[in-house]
Amino acid sequence: MWAGALLACGGLWWAKRRLRKQGAVVVLTFHRLLDEDDYGQCTSLRSIVMRRRTFESLVSYVARRYEAVDLLEAFAAPSSGRLRIAFTFDDGWRDAWRACVPLAERWGIPCTFFVCPGLTGQQWPFWPEKVIAARRAAGVSGDDPSTEAVIEQMKRQSPEEIEEWLREYWGSGQPGEGQGPANASWRELRDMGEARMRLGCHSATHQILTNVPVDLARSEVAGGRRQVEEASGRPCEVFSYPNGDWNPAVRELVGEAGYRFAFTTRQGAWTEESDRLTIPRMNACESHVGFWRGSFSPILFDYAFLWKAWRAMAAQPERAAAGAE
Repeated sequence: MWAGALLACGGLWWAKRRLRKQGAVVVLTFHRLLDEDDYGQCTSLRSIVMRRRTFESLVSYVARRYEAVDLLEAFAAPSSGRLRIAFTFDDGWRDAWRACVPLAERWGIPCTFFVCPGLTGQQWPFWPEKVIAARRAAGVSGDDPSTEAVIEQMKRQSPEEIEEWLREYWGSGQPGEGQGPANASWRELRDMGEARMRLGCHSATHQILTNVPVDLARSEVAGGRRQVEEASGRPCEVFSYPNGDWNPAVRELVGEAGYRFAFTTRQGAWTEESDRLTIPRMNACESHVGFWRGSFSPILFDYAFLWKAWRAMAAQPERAAAGAE
């Protein structure tokens, strides 16, 4: 309803015009891309999943209407005059990699995969999926609002407390011992074909960096970069904060590790005045852009990402003096 009203009154056009005028880049964050059967049985939160067919339509739309840019080249060349969009993926999911590489090659879309090198190739690499599977086994739907509340609460617990919770639910047979969702392996991540794929670091093992001791955080940030470079044979110059959480101390560790850019989950648009180590992004999932069963809506895309990015940027204007280097 809101998207249609904004289209009718020219609000979407105005937001895109303002973003272009400010030279902004809207950075999109994806996680998992699933076929229809897998989407229905998914053990991830709906906020991090998108149907593969929806993503295919989204990529086609961006390629035809906007300028897709690489993170390291976003401001390196004059703009074509179109609003610039950047594609990023967090976590390193196998389904996302397999879906994205051929599409990126076909449409010439640069993409950045932020991987956790300590979790590559693993099944059930992240504990929230185990929590959802456990609650589903107990008769609680994965779409139940209480599930997301439980996961958000557990994010503030220590890894030891989370493991204890899982043991209470699963005993000695946790779902990680069986078939389940997996991260891409290094063998897969090296196979990029002709696609313009870039690997970044999402920390070594996806620790929430504001919750752990500084030495562990340093290992996750700097050690994670070394692992990505050694395993891939490519430079790793970009970082994304697990869960989007950072503070001045964590930001300093990221800078010390030598990353050129680091990305949060805070909404907004990226400009040349943005702090290079706390760049905003727009989370992308099925409900943001899809109608029914993979029917992509360009109007919803413009509303969910471009209108909201402009509103967030207008509400909290960034200044170069606010920590930019």
